[in-house]
Amino acid sequence: MQKFLFVFLFLAVTTSSFGVSFDIQNIVWTSPVNVTISGNSLTQNGAANQWNAGAFSTQYIAAGKNGYVETTAQETTSHRMFGLSDFDTNAVYNTIDYALYMTYGGTIQIYENGSYMGNFGTYTTGSVFRVAREGTEIKYYHNSSLIRTVANGLTVNLYADTSSYELNSTIYNAKIAVEAIPEPSCMLLFFISVLVFAASRLRR
Repeated sequence: MQKFLFVFLFLAVTTSSFGVSFDIQNIVWTSPVNVTISGNSLTQNGAANQWNAGAFSTQYIAAGKNGYVETTAQETTSHRMFGLSDFDTNAVYNTIDYALYMTYGGTIQIYENGSYMGNFGTYTTGSVFRVAREGTEIKYYHNSSLIRTVANGLTVNLYADTSSYELNSTIYNAKIAVEAIPEPSCMLLFFISVLVFAASRLRR
């Protein structure tokens, strides 16, 4: 009996996932301002040479949960920002809470609520950018390399937010990853096995 219980407990633990897993989705855009939406990408079609073009995601990273938004640079010849915000205030860059700035010419900068945080290297066409919430921190990534961490970041719902400057600027292949709920069957198996094991120990 005891051998059976140990086997049952082992199977429960190995089939249950305690690490964070993500549901990765193409971003569905809403509230477009001077941009054309094409699938999960944006192209600026108006307000030339003004920070007054962008859109906001319908999906969000739920309060207190881990997740990230991601985009791929399609050009190095435009100014645009991409990141996380808690409210859809407008299409101006200074309302993005945590923004990766892909500059004309290929420099990476970071702005937070309109405040300049510094230069963080250079990028090329095909570079992948990610802004993530991990626990209570906000982290910025360039091609999977961490470039900045913000302690005590916002823990409320966070959405993808954008702003761009020139005509034909793009936010390309934007994705959002939200923390997935563990499979109920695996979790149920684990908790039942723990209860059975505990009961067997009490009967001794």
